Amino acid sequence: MRFYASWYPGDPFYPLYDHDCHVLISPTSVSGTWTLREFPRLPQSVMVDSGGYRYMSTRHQMPTTRDTFERQLGLLDGADVPATLCALDFPMAESGLSANERDRRLTLSLAYAYDLRTLVERHGLAGQIEFMLIVQGHDVATLTHCAREFKSLGFTSFGIGSLAGLQHYDETLARVQAVVSVVGPGVHVFGLSSVRTIRALARIGVASVDSSRPAKSAAYNEVLYSHPFRRYGILDDDGKPTGIIPKRRCLKEPLPCDCPVCREDPWAILRIGKRQHIVNRALHNYFHLKRAIQSDTNE
Repeated sequence: MRFYASWYPGDPFYPLYDHDCHVLISPTSVSGTWTLREFPRLPQSVMVDSGGYRYMSTRHQMPTTRDTFERQLGLLDGADVPATLCALDFPMAESGLSANERDRRLTLSLAYAYDLRTLVERHGLAGQIEFMLIVQGHDVATLTHCAREFKSLGFTSFGIGSLAGLQHYDETLARVQAVVSVVGPGVHVFGLSSVRTIRALARIGVASVDSSRPAKSAAYNEVLYSHPFRRYGILDDDGKPTGIIPKRRCLKEPLPCDCPVCREDPWAILRIGKRQHIVNRALHNYFHLKRAIQSDTNE
């Protein structure tokens, strides 16, 4: 399974340390003039989402499909790297949405997909860049309906959204399986970080996932390890936890690790108080989450 690291300015430049690195970037996370050429080293591939989730969560007005499309192309800036551009979509991750609002969002996502097809044909980009439609829905039935509509448009790349906040393991698998049964294997699932869930999804045909967990865990003073996958907290100078993880699960010293950070200074991941300490921890966490996701074991 391919792992895309969600990247934000201030995060480590993961491709500098991992030559098989794949990165997801959102236009809403970088400046309007930022392009891939600002990376000191390009990743193996890049996925550019539409920013739809950010617009929805901040209640900003959605851009047009054309504006999103042009910004995504501008972000690539002709960089020689395999790229996937995601269609503008309207997520359904919020709880308590009315039936009318759910129908409205699904209708908009379908309309955005039709608009994207027109833009791709107009620019003659078919076959040069991969374009991904994001299947949306709030249950198996609506996801199945959306997947069928999308498949009829002639696209071959599909992602599944609005699963990040879903806490039920069986329901997550059921929703993904419903989409796979329509569009076939090889789908991408957005925003998941549960290793158990991701491994199960790999077995039913999911080809890739993305996550911002390495950096977010680092910011909350959490340290990840793989084989088996586990999560620890950090103690301050007074021996008190610095995050939400209880003291019994906080590290007093680093564990053996061969990541680039720990090879140079094993204690670097346990320091707090400076931005560089978070960056060090994020890079360490990236290697362990990726290793856990791509492991063939049943830890």
